[in-house]
Amino acid sequence: MAHCLGFATAVFAAFLATACGEMPAPDHVAVVGAGEARQFPDEAEFELLVVREGASIAAATEAVNEIVATLLETAARYDVTPADMETLDFEVDEITRTVRHPDGTRTEEPAGFRAEQRLRFTVADVTRTGELYGQLIAAGARAEGAPRFRLHDP
Repeated sequence: MAHCLGFATAVFAAFLATACGEMPAPDHVAVVGAGEARQFPDEAEFELLVVREGASIAAATEAVNEIVATLLETAARYDVTPADMETLDFEVDEITRTVRHPDGTRTEEPAGFRAEQRLRFTVADVTRTGELYGQLIAAGARAEGAPRFRLHDP
């Protein structure tokens, strides 16, 4: 508040000095301030993870691919284009299980493979984000955090 009064006082004093002929008229006035603008977000983004296991690398990968195909078909029904869907990473790991032997020792033995694919979806119709998100989870994906809302071109 003190800064506002000081600025107002300085401007008023300059006006009086100019009006009384004591100072030349300034060629410009500078104003400093702050503002805030709010706008409804026009885009949502979220990440999902698809995880499946299989006896072989091919079986685990095929199981993930089937779920991902379903996710892409579902997203297309919500006007999400292929350009708005991105694979962030894909990996396959061997699964082991612990085997206890009669002598009390334990060993790890192969038990199959786990394939994981992480996807990012960008949704332009934010009003349908919750519905789409729920449909994709129901189709076999895991949530990787909550949807994030933002402005496409701030």
